[in-house]
Amino acid sequence: MRFIYRSSSVPTLSCVALILAFSVGELCAQNQKVSVPVPPGENAKQSALNLLGVRWEKNSSNRESSAKELESFPNDPDVLLAYTINRMQHRRYKDALESARELSKVAPAELNGAVLHIWLETLSDNFEEALIVMLSLGRQMNANQDLDNASKEWMLRRIGRVVGYMQGPAKFDTDPDLLTAAMTSVTQGMTPNQLEVFNNNREKVLKKYEQLTDSNVQIVAAARQRAAADNANQTRTLAAQNQEFDELASQLAPKIEVLRNEGFQKLDQIRAEATPLQQDLSSLNNQISYVNYDLNSLYLRLAYCRHNRRYARGRRGGVYVDPTYSNSVLISYAIRDQLYELGRLRNLYDSVANQLAVLEERGYQIQNEYDLAIGNMNSDLESLEDEKQRNIRQLDKLAKRPQKVARGKIGSLRNRAEALKTYDPISLEVYRQILIQKLK
Repeated sequence: MRFIYRSSSVPTLSCVALILAFSVGELCAQNQKVSVPVPPGENAKQSALNLLGVRWEKNSSNRESSAKELESFPNDPDVLLAYTINRMQHRRYKDALESARELSKVAPAELNGAVLHIWLETLSDNFEEALIVMLSLGRQMNANQDLDNASKEWMLRRIGRVVGYMQGPAKFDTDPDLLTAAMTSVTQGMTPNQLEVFNNNREKVLKKYEQLTDSNVQIVAAARQRAAADNANQTRTLAAQNQEFDELASQLAPKIEVLRNEGFQKLDQIRAEATPLQQDLSSLNNQISYVNYDLNSLYLRLAYCRHNRRYARGRRGGVYVDPTYSNSVLISYAIRDQLYELGRLRNLYDSVANQLAVLEERGYQIQNEYDLAIGNMNSDLESLEDEKQRNIRQLDKLAKRPQKVARGKIGSLRNRAEALKTYDPISLEVYRQILIQKLK
């Protein structure tokens, strides 16, 4: 069968009457029941109303209490539908899908439940299952002679959006033959106005998908342009930094050489001052050695003289005594003079040695000072070279890699364009009020 789709600027708003029919006072009363702990209903009707009233608020305690309502009446269509709507309200779509599947088994004629079942299967990317339910829904709609026009148009809005989603964002995941069969089942026997409602919603999804796709392409292109500009700016910045590093290095190198030469000059001056002192120290050391030698000779002479005198006194008749060794007093005087000279020489030696030590300490200080200064400058040079090499590696990466674009943003744009909720922000309050009106 060939379809002819027509467009309309304003879809019917009959479903709004279903919401307005429910009084503000009753809505407030339902909301006031949220904080009151209520046990599971005594009957299926009460459990369904509890799911749409006291269990409606989004909190952790309502998940368990809502499950207890379903456990009390697991096969009741109204409870299953209420639980499905309740779980969707709490964004527990997996639980909602399970109850919607169960509802399709126990009550295939529950059309609102079938619409939600289709929506939830599509939301879960179960397109084949959704289309099978849509086939069944089309047969049920055609078989239900009591279905009013407003309710039928409300369902056609939802189905039209799901079909548009399968023809647009989910085109490559949907079986086209099964989709055609499902559309044939749903649109069979439609009035022109009903067909217009269906087509308008289907085309809205396709148009929005096209707009989003075009917009996303433009956003990604703009992001790539910005990324290219950022890469170019980064390249310029890194190149400028490297040039600055080269200039700083060229300024540091001669400063290091000047500083090194200055240190050498000061050390040479210290050495020049130390040379005559070292010579004096060597001369004094020799003089001290000579004096020590003379002293040792005098001590020997004095000892010999004293021994000879004692020997002469002990021999009667007299003994010849060498006159050279006879005057111990003169030798003692000579020893005293030599000791004085030795002390003088040692004092001079200590003085010169102290002067050399002072010069040596100054040399160490100068050496350490210039080594530290030159070491700091060399460290600066090495740091500049390290920074330059890092920049060179970064420049190489910028030259080789493709334009870097925010992957997260592109993924977010893609997800939005491919999400069913983007095209069909389903109003749970409408379904809630429809069921509440039915239960009352």
